[in-house]
Amino acid sequence: MKNGMSIKIATKNYELITIDGKDVYRHRYVVEQFLGRKLTSEEHVHHKDKNTLNNSIDNLQVVSRSEHMSLHGPDRRQQIWQKDSQYLGVIKKKNRPRPWYAVVQIARKTYRTPCFEAEIEAAYAYDKLIERHWPEGKRNFPGKKDIPDSILNKNYGTLRYSWNGVVYTPNDLAKHFGITRSKLAMCLYRGKTLQQIFDSL
Repeated sequence: MKNGMSIKIATKNYELITIDGKDVYRHRYVVEQFLGRKLTSEEHVHHKDKNTLNNSIDNLQVVSRSEHMSLHGPDRRQQIWQKDSQYLGVIKKKNRPRPWYAVVQIARKTYRTPCFEAEIEAAYAYDKLIERHWPEGKRNFPGKKDIPDSILNKNYGTLRYSWNGVVYTPNDLAKHFGITRSKLAMCLYRGKTLQQIFDSL
């Protein structure tokens, strides 16, 4: 209890105070009292000295969401998970027909893709997430902005290819060519035709 006000420490080491029976962040409350108005959801409060317990008005600065993320550096803006994969943000679930998916946390919000049969498909999908939610973020394929929708199709496994009069699934076609599904997806992404892929084998 401080000055008749209940204070406790929340996650991330921010102070919470109880006002009219409701917990609020102390740094936001201090700024609102100083400004004489409520802050909007788009207004963030930055601690200038990075000490989240120093809630002096001289240490607090009202900024936008993007400005706040920039002030805290790239590691806080974009948290990347990577497991059993050579690609950023790609994770493998074992014993699944479609084991690969991508996930990224941006500004404490977590975004996840559908599951894919091929690792590289999840890598493309990850880049699509970054393009949509954080254009300045790290990517698997920098400079490649136009990712084919077919690569990101949630029902990618239902796609069919016609080769020499026979219709193949992506998996069957890769086996027919004697290559991996990932290599087939990469060749198609680079704009190669099936004939060009076959001729290069």
